[in-house]
Amino acid sequence: IQVLRQDLFFFFFSSRRRHTRFLPVSWARRCVQETGIQEVSKNNVDFIGIGGEKMRQIGITKQYSDINKFVDRPFMPIKNFHRIRVGTICHPLMVQYHWQNIQVIKEMEKQQFFQDIISNPPSAFLAVGSEYFMVRLYRRLNEIYALNNVVKPPMLFYDRLNTHQRYEFKDYLDHFLYTLPNAPINWRRYHFPGTFVGVQEVAKAYEYLYKNSEKHKSLVNNKSIFIAREENTAVIESLVNNARDLFRQRKQINETATLIFADVGSTEWEVKWAAGRINEAITHFINRFTKTSATTQRPIPAETFNLVIYCPQELKAKFDAAIGSKQFACKHFVVTTDEDRYGAIAASDFGAVLNGGVAFECAALQLPITILDQEFWLKTYFLQLYNSFISDINIAYQGEVYPELRAQSFPEKIADTLGEFYLNPKLRYRYVQRYEQLMVKLLPQAE
Repeated sequence: IQVLRQDLFFFFFSSRRRHTRFLPVSWARRCVQETGIQEVSKNNVDFIGIGGEKMRQIGITKQYSDINKFVDRPFMPIKNFHRIRVGTICHPLMVQYHWQNIQVIKEMEKQQFFQDIISNPPSAFLAVGSEYFMVRLYRRLNEIYALNNVVKPPMLFYDRLNTHQRYEFKDYLDHFLYTLPNAPINWRRYHFPGTFVGVQEVAKAYEYLYKNSEKHKSLVNNKSIFIAREENTAVIESLVNNARDLFRQRKQINETATLIFADVGSTEWEVKWAAGRINEAITHFINRFTKTSATTQRPIPAETFNLVIYCPQELKAKFDAAIGSKQFACKHFVVTTDEDRYGAIAASDFGAVLNGGVAFECAALQLPITILDQEFWLKTYFLQLYNSFISDINIAYQGEVYPELRAQSFPEKIADTLGEFYLNPKLRYRYVQRYEQLMVKLLPQAE
């Protein structure tokens, strides 16, 4: 079957005259979409809005506030959903979100944003991330355009789920772009006008595998990718084995060595939090299996284990500073590019990653992982109460497959989970089997 490789920026059209898009990105992890902005900007589209340093680097025309003034990864309830109770400013978890949203709106007022959109209306508005900020902003925009008798541009919203988009949202929102294929949750089974754009991390992981295979490279391009309708798992397993061999040969890693993959996040704060924790966890893991114990009657040489860590190039200095003079308990190396990250995932035997898009890449490349999360205890409590899961991949599956260390991401627990993967290699096939049907559903099929 043919699946589309479309992310939110493919929905912007171009013509002979240049268009302006207002793009408020409302949490830091969403700033990874900046590469899509760069590609579209070459095609008669300018962007103004809210962003971070990466968006400044690629030339966003004007920024009215800074993305770092938002709460990163804001809480959004999925089950047991009572918007009046959860969305209120008096809610103990939501009070900070609402306060910061209000501060951003005030800063936008100081930057003459609301005057600019009347004197020079953008061709479209696209909010990315926090629904609560989107609602506050779009309601305000509707009032302003109505008072000034100006035609309102299309208002779009890009986020994970459309499960709770209700009919009354049409008062301020025109179209919804969503990444997870979960069915709407409402008694009328109402589908808000929207487009399923899929999880592009899966498509990019498949693209990496296809381009490293002479037989499959012709099945992928920048718009779509062909995958097997049946037996897709077997095809991907063969491609993963090929990528595994290529990466291990390039990095001179023995085929019999155990390779552990670790991801330390995509923001400065995450790298500082994860670097030392991963180091300690690996030390606990190595000590457990290289010394005689009830688990290991015969010690395993430390040389058997290798660690590969992915850290974005721009955060490599922060990672080195976080590690400092600490030594890893086994041979390790750091990769900083997307290509090497895909290769490292394919070549590894198991791993530990921070909650994010990399979990989808690991599932696509059939790697057993444990998902770490650094949320404070109050948010973890409400995540468990309203959502049950913290990772998008388990939310999409509607069940926990990859283990999540909610409020338990301390080194000893991480080491224990890695130990389970090491002692039971068949877990890889259990995860592959559980996610088999989901992988196809995560990408929109071509008409």
